[in-house]
Amino acid sequence: MKGQIVSVNISDAKGESKTPVQGKVSFKTGWGIVGDVHAGTPDRDVTLLPCEALGGVPFGGYGENIDTAGIDILDLPKGTVLTIGQRATDQRVTSGSGSGGEQVRIQITQHGKICPSRCSIYYKLGNCIMQEKGVFAKVLEGGEIMAGDEITVETTPTSGQTVAEGGPLASDPFGQRATFGVRATSGADDNIAWILENCKRIALFGASPKADRPSHRIMRFLLDKGYEVIPIRSGVKEILNQRCYPSVREVAGDIDLVLIFRRSEEVLPIIEEAMGRGVKAVWMQEGIISPEAFAQATQGGLRAVMDRCIYKELMAGGG
Repeated sequence: MKGQIVSVNISDAKGESKTPVQGKVSFKTGWGIVGDVHAGTPDRDVTLLPCEALGGVPFGGYGENIDTAGIDILDLPKGTVLTIGQRATDQRVTSGSGSGGEQVRIQITQHGKICPSRCSIYYKLGNCIMQEKGVFAKVLEGGEIMAGDEITVETTPTSGQTVAEGGPLASDPFGQRATFGVRATSGADDNIAWILENCKRIALFGASPKADRPSHRIMRFLLDKGYEVIPIRSGVKEILNQRCYPSVREVAGDIDLVLIFRRSEEVLPIIEEAMGRGVKAVWMQEGIISPEAFAQATQGGLRAVMDRCIYKELMAGGG
């Protein structure tokens, strides 16, 4: 599958539209585009959008780094490796000259995102499609590219070459970010798939009544997807029309999953409470890392996930 790079865009301020670059742009391995404000964001070195989704908005208008054409990047699964390099021959899309053969390799790490608040792009354009249509990627091999270069699917997670088999994905820095086996292991992926399929009643620690907080937005997303979400928060009567409880011990009935939006140092007592309550699984949201709590949960027979975003996992699985 081949397409074309229509525009490469950078900016020096977050929350703003990016400006198309005329000429070559340098990509740095594990970092992103040299000179772009979003470079160095973990697992989100660069962002892509299909130009067909822009709806007349100028290239870079939604804050994306790369605009593509002729390739269905929205349908490519997480883990897909893309090669950018040789000049595309279709002059109907762009008259750019291409970079002359140097290649850059990137790997898709995420589809869509949760925005903690609305940025100037939203207020300027009335919407921000990055939440639904943004594709985020890690730079596996750096180099220089420019508008007019080809973008080609090198391999996908289902193409027969996987991390375990030593294929192209084996060098993925995203996969190497594993902590205590949580990332880049089939066991972790099995736990995620099992939880999303079987855990329908969720107790959410750290649920916020504020609509701009990630826990609130993800709670709304889960409710919309048909999950029953019970907010655990003292001092608040209800969130999103769901009664709040100060402790999971006070919730009647079985609980399938404890989803945690709390500081890493506050997780261990929550895990102990969950184990005492007889839950099936615990999930520490992305950015929450407690190896001690993770080990205690798994040793206690719970399915456990750490430092992963349940919204991203549901979106990646077509949820």
